[in-house]
Amino acid sequence: MAVCFAVSAACVARLMLSAQSAQPAPQTTVRTSVDAVRLDVSVLDKNRRPVRGLTTTDFTVLEDGKPQPIVLFSAVDIPDAVDPPAAWMRDIGSDVATNELDTRRIVVIVMDDGMTESSPATAKTAKEIARNVIDRLGPKDLAAVVFTFLGRAQNFTTDHRQLLAAAETFIPKSDIPAHGMSAAARPQGAMGVGGGGTPLGCALRGRRGCLTDTLKNVASALQDTPPGRKTIVLVSSGVAYDFSLSSLDAADDADDLSQTFQSLQRANINIYSFDPRGLTMEGLASARLDSLRMFAESTGGRAVVATNTPWEHVSQVFHENSSYYLIGIQSTNIARDGRFRRLAVRVNRPDLDVRTRAGYFAARTDKPKASKKPAVPVTALDKAFGSGLPTGDLPLAVSVAPFSIPGRKQSALAVVIGMRRPVSNQVSTEKIELLTSAFDLDIRERAAHRQTLELTLRPHESGERHFDLFSRLTVPPGRYEVRVGAQDSQGAGGVFTAIDVPDFSKSGVALSGVVLGRARSDDDRSSDLLSELVPVKPSTRRVFAESEPLTAFLRVYQGGKDPLTPVRVTARIMDSAPSTVFEEALTLSADRFRSDRSADYRLDVPLSRLVAGQYLLAIEAAGGRNTVSRDVRFRVK
Repeated sequence: MAVCFAVSAACVARLMLSAQSAQPAPQTTVRTSVDAVRLDVSVLDKNRRPVRGLTTTDFTVLEDGKPQPIVLFSAVDIPDAVDPPAAWMRDIGSDVATNELDTRRIVVIVMDDGMTESSPATAKTAKEIARNVIDRLGPKDLAAVVFTFLGRAQNFTTDHRQLLAAAETFIPKSDIPAHGMSAAARPQGAMGVGGGGTPLGCALRGRRGCLTDTLKNVASALQDTPPGRKTIVLVSSGVAYDFSLSSLDAADDADDLSQTFQSLQRANINIYSFDPRGLTMEGLASARLDSLRMFAESTGGRAVVATNTPWEHVSQVFHENSSYYLIGIQSTNIARDGRFRRLAVRVNRPDLDVRTRAGYFAARTDKPKASKKPAVPVTALDKAFGSGLPTGDLPLAVSVAPFSIPGRKQSALAVVIGMRRPVSNQVSTEKIELLTSAFDLDIRERAAHRQTLELTLRPHESGERHFDLFSRLTVPPGRYEVRVGAQDSQGAGGVFTAIDVPDFSKSGVALSGVVLGRARSDDDRSSDLLSELVPVKPSTRRVFAESEPLTAFLRVYQGGKDPLTPVRVTARIMDSAPSTVFEEALTLSADRFRSDRSADYRLDVPLSRLVAGQYLLAIEAAGGRNTVSRDVRFRVK
């Protein structure tokens, strides 16, 4: 049996070369005066510590064994995350998402629930791995949690609580035993189980589809992101690939892997594989473990297998990624043949471990196929709206707060979009095209609002002005990703955030989202899309001067049909010490609730009593047998 157990660059190259007729897409390039192939290169000493201080002259990059000119070079050092004095500063992210990112690292935790064997111990270890990854994230690291089959995915965020909540939904679904035969040799099962003990939903996508499709989707989302460390932490028990000449499925496996590696390498992603099963009867060598090594080593990462404490190796992953080198080469092979080219990086110092991706696919010159249908134009707004990361040259921020709609099962989303625009010393106008949509967990658009607005840009001493624009969406209870795209004469931008919409009709106490802004006065006759929903003028600003008036508003609901009861609402402001610097408690009596079983709560935030620094506003409502809370971060300047 000619199984490819030697998981090395040569092995990966063999898989890729076997499928070169698949017409790969062009490589990712960095545009300078030349088109450079970009590499992230980690250099470790014998104790696996990053080696710093290297220069261009220390490196030699070989393409198919031939030295290549280095045209781009940069050393990157990311300081280790330091635990802040207050736990909330680490765990609670801002309720305002923005596309103005100073991202240090991009981390995607891929939890392979489709191919990982089902056992309580495996599930517990997998979650521990994810928790350790999330705990190691720095304040400027963007992270996401995705699943290969089911689970509550979380798109990119800095909010550790949202990431942890997503990871906790991991439930492995494969019934392949640790010592089972190759997936290629197992018959299709029953009871919703496909070939090799995988869920039928995975089997319908191909024998390995759940895993490789997910990796390709992640790579596609990250392909056009700015330079920076992009890492996939793959939590999986692996896939038993069988590449014997007698296997009728070998070609399909090779084609699928080829496409997967192409996608990963175009996006310049490193994979770190973690097997949550611990030590098994497979020992150190098996097809499943080899697949984990293959994904890692072909992309410049590392595989953590055959250990009962895999989470202890997470810190090493971040340590290795804290210092690396961005290197761009200009290939001397000008052929645009789409062929796979092996890469090797050498450093002129002894006893060093150099890790980077195994190679790349060259660009290919293909004649575009004639189409009878005219191409649908893709605008800058479309690109920004659908980007895998918050992006664009138009600065945007968004906050979303759900509110019950009286007499209806559905809820209203109060969407506040913040925008900063440069202004001159003369009054001018600017047209803004704004698109807001809410997508459910199945990526179905459940609500959308498109509008064209005209802004009056008046002079300001700072040279720019902040605007808050408003949108309103109507959705049923559930979890949503709200996406916003905007375009003006200067460019476009996109941003997104996740929101859980409660079922306000259910028994018990529930809270709307928190809105920060200024109270609408009797003289404030301006009307906007949210004026009938909230009695304050909402803002995405979360940095305030101590002299500013600021109101926090939310709505308290009592669902069901039980008699109304008093609800005690407590508001606390905590600083970074951490200390409680303000506390207010009041009881909303039953007669404070309207006919729709709701009551309003307002807090005039005492900014004048706060010194400059970061704060957390925590509002808690307790009534009957349940207690619910909302948190908002803000800063006093």
